[in-house]
Amino acid sequence: MPEAIQMRIAHQTNGRTRLVATDTVASADLIACSNHIAKADQVRVEVRPASRSLVINHVQPWTVLEQTLAEAGIIVVPQPANSSPIDQTTSVLKALNDGLGRATGGRLDAVNIAFLVLVIGGFLQMKRGNLGGPAATLFTQALSIALLHGHRSS
Repeated sequence: MPEAIQMRIAHQTNGRTRLVATDTVASADLIACSNHIAKADQVRVEVRPASRSLVINHVQPWTVLEQTLAEAGIIVVPQPANSSPIDQTTSVLKALNDGLGRATGGRLDAVNIAFLVLVIGGFLQMKRGNLGGPAATLFTQALSIALLHGHRSS
């Protein structure tokens, strides 16, 4: 049995869990762990060496499977606090928005830029004669931003 392998849950649904190693791990070690896990009742394991991961199809509850994983030498570590793509994107956009606010003395932010881009795009579409479709869509999107964001006076 290899030494303990730290893995995190990449995604989990009812009866299917994908674990990804937090560090580089040898394929042989993943295979050895998967063979041990596959001995459990109603468990099927797929090894994916390129992504350092195991895909486990299981019938038993996660708490039972977690014990089997521990016996196989796998330590399931918690997810990092900011790990989902939505959280990561939100964090980046917030940093950009904050930097934009600092650079403009608080007069401009991402919401105002989106509003301006939509309005300018609407006028450009009007100039091209695309009044019914594109221009109206851009203007209504700008209106949605204005109504949801609220008007701020200086």
